[in-house]
Amino acid sequence: MSPLGGQVFAGVEATDPRMNALGTLNFHLNRQLNAYNKEDPSPICVMLCPLAILLWIQQALGRGKDTGRAIANLCILAFFFLLWTGENSAGGRDTCSTPFCLWDVNFHRGERRYHAHRRSITDAYIDATDFIGLRFDDHKNAIKGEQMGHGRFFADAILVAVISNHMKYLRFHRASADVPLCAALEGERWRSVQLPEIMAALQAAACTIRHCHGVTPNDISTRSMRSVKTMALFLAGIRGECVKILER
Repeated sequence: MSPLGGQVFAGVEATDPRMNALGTLNFHLNRQLNAYNKEDPSPICVMLCPLAILLWIQQALGRGKDTGRAIANLCILAFFFLLWTGENSAGGRDTCSTPFCLWDVNFHRGERRYHAHRRSITDAYIDATDFIGLRFDDHKNAIKGEQMGHGRFFADAILVAVISNHMKYLRFHRASADVPLCAALEGERWRSVQLPEIMAALQAAACTIRHCHGVTPNDISTRSMRSVKTMALFLAGIRGECVKILER
């Protein structure tokens, strides 16, 4: 704050708007000046998560107990759809998104589309699906009703197989349309997979195969899956505008 300004106000016998009735600096200006003295924290950088880590989780947990299978499937889902942490698990800090539910999943076969929660479709129809889409509703930076999906070709065949099996699991146990995709059956009740459980699986995989990729448990986090998929899209020649739309 320049002292010259105060001298100008005093010279014309005007009230200094920077001061309050007590003659001290205005509360809001004082907060602003104090904020200038603060330094921004260092940016948090994460190591890219190799797809091999997610495949290791799928192989290690994909045929185990219900919770383990759900964790493995959710990792694949988050990787291919660039999901925020609050969209593929519960217990995250991000309050702008909610986990996707069964009614958000659509199966496409040719020109026909079915919602995953509809009982009229069979497992055979799900296995023959050409395209699987996620419908965005109350999710971060998304327009309500938008849909993003993947077809059964190249690496996306992994996603289609995983999602198909996960949908058949939820439908087999009579999950209602509002059951989150991150739910796993424990006894007779659905329990949502928590973010720390996915984090623990990623770190366990990184610890096991760190000699192959050089990624340590401290280098990896749930946000690593978004980072590596974004890089993969760029390397595949996808236009930056499209990548930004997918990232939301």
